Amino acid sequence: MKFSRWLNALSPADQLSIVIIFGVSLMMSILCIKIGLNRYNMYRKSQPFAPVIEMSPFGLFAVTVPITLANYLMFGQILSELITSILD
Repeated sequence: MKFSRWLNALSPADQLSIVIIFGVSLMMSILCIKIGLNRYNMYRKSQPFAPVIEMSPFGLFAVTVPITLANYLMFGQILSELITSILD
């Protein structure tokens, strides 16, 4: 089944749970990257010629996608059932 057909076959509760999980994963990714950048900047203070590293959108989504997949596999069904029970 193609990805687009799979998305169209999802119920509204499943779609909402994916959006919620993606938002939470996005926030977790930002937090993870900021912690990593802060640690690197602390290291860089002792190394004056270390290169400067900045966060890019590609790097953010490269971190977000695996976290989203892991969160969806762990919490997707539970969240979908919870949303379905709330909507019914």
